[in-house]
Amino acid sequence: MPRSNQTKHLLAESLQELMVTTPLEKISVNDIVDHAGVGRNTFYYHFEDIYDLLRWLCSIEAEQVMRLQDSSVSWEESFGRLLNYLSENKSFCLSLLNSVEHRYLKNILTDYMQALTKKAINSELAGLGKDVEAKIREKQDIFDFNVTFYSQAAASMMESKLLGDIQLSNEKFIEYMEFVIENNLRGIAAMM
Repeated sequence: MPRSNQTKHLLAESLQELMVTTPLEKISVNDIVDHAGVGRNTFYYHFEDIYDLLRWLCSIEAEQVMRLQDSSVSWEESFGRLLNYLSENKSFCLSLLNSVEHRYLKNILTDYMQALTKKAINSELAGLGKDVEAKIREKQDIFDFNVTFYSQAAASMMESKLLGDIQLSNEKFIEYMEFVIENNLRGIAAMM
């Protein structure tokens, strides 16, 4: 990794560690550079301000989260990987969720869930038989609506789980998602 990227990662790691104990709004550039052991000029060489660093950090985290998806595993396993990531990084995610920049986490979750929801719906459609699958695929607008609906709903549900409002195990969470998607698709097919 080039030295410039190492410094950016060092600053991002410092911000991430500080966010575990301090609200983002109370973290200063001085706090970050002191924690990282670099000078202020180094910070400003790489980033315009803390929010620029946060955007960069979130893009790196988003890449890490997207790598959790693997086309060779089921959507349930990919979803489980995301839930495990959120559990393992709970302090940082909660801090981000509780900051003024909470939309970054929401965007990461929604983007991940968009791809995962397509995979889940395709998997469930295949299990419902060719006739049902063909009927739903004929209605692309219904398919697209379901992908958007479930990805945004799942992202919101994961936020609630992070905040402690939902007390389900990861396994139960996935089981309920599967149940809802499958039954919704059966209902749509019956209406056609």
